[in-house]
Amino acid sequence: MRPWVTFHSRDPAMTITTIGIDLAKNVFAVHGVDHAGKTVLVKPRVSRAALPELIASLPPCVIGMEACSGAHYWARLFRTYGHEPRLMAPKFVSPYRMAGKSGKNDAADAQAICEAVLRPQMRFVPVKDEEQQAMLCLHRTRQGFMEEKTAIYNRIRGLISEFGVIGPQSTQALRHMVHEHKTALPEQAQLCVGDLLEHIDRFEAKITEYDRLLTQTTRRDPRSQQLMKLKGIGPRGSGSNGTGKSLKPTSMKLRGVGSAAMLVLSPTATRAQFVSPNLAAQPAYRLFHGQLPM
Repeated sequence: MRPWVTFHSRDPAMTITTIGIDLAKNVFAVHGVDHAGKTVLVKPRVSRAALPELIASLPPCVIGMEACSGAHYWARLFRTYGHEPRLMAPKFVSPYRMAGKSGKNDAADAQAICEAVLRPQMRFVPVKDEEQQAMLCLHRTRQGFMEEKTAIYNRIRGLISEFGVIGPQSTQALRHMVHEHKTALPEQAQLCVGDLLEHIDRFEAKITEYDRLLTQTTRRDPRSQQLMKLKGIGPRGSGSNGTGKSLKPTSMKLRGVGSAAMLVLSPTATRAQFVSPNLAAQPAYRLFHGQLPM
């Protein structure tokens, strides 16, 4: 047995009921406990290649992980082994880290995850399938294009302000002003502004292409089609909200603003929709209560 592997039972595989895994790129930490909460497995260093083999060798159990990069991939894989993966937001795991006793390290993080996943009031993140993650790739890439386009417009405003030209907030008005005052700028500044505008044109072409892809994808997805029946939700909003089943009525009641944000609705519109006299007839109410097919 390797020195960094610690078992607290003669047959740990038969007693492990809950596992906490601290995810990483190459080296993972695993912490397992039995039904009584007693530590029966500690593996502070598990390679990426060895992790699937380790988890596959264990009996079905609850596996807790933080909802970080790669978590959904591992959750889908562990499900094929018969386990029950549960993902948690890192901020909900932090209170269970015993930093004062053992310090901040991977093994302590795995232990904290194992402790947090057992809490009855813990809120879990639904595991996304590959189609949902592919859709989110489109959303995140498009969002990146939008942010870079905005950054370039701000860069243009900063450059021309050095020559006494103050750009307006509107991007169309900014383009018009740049063309009007372009000859008043030094030759090098004209070159820079022209290149930046061409760069923006490429981003706008990509954004248009991604909008088309998102619209096509949502038309083929019955879950997105159901969400688009709600007022205020379009192709982009429906594609970024998953199945909609994660928005349970209890969560909606306790955290209305959060549910409204996930549905791309303003809190005012949400209150008006859910507090109306005809509540049972509202599409959102019917969706949450399973009266609209998913």
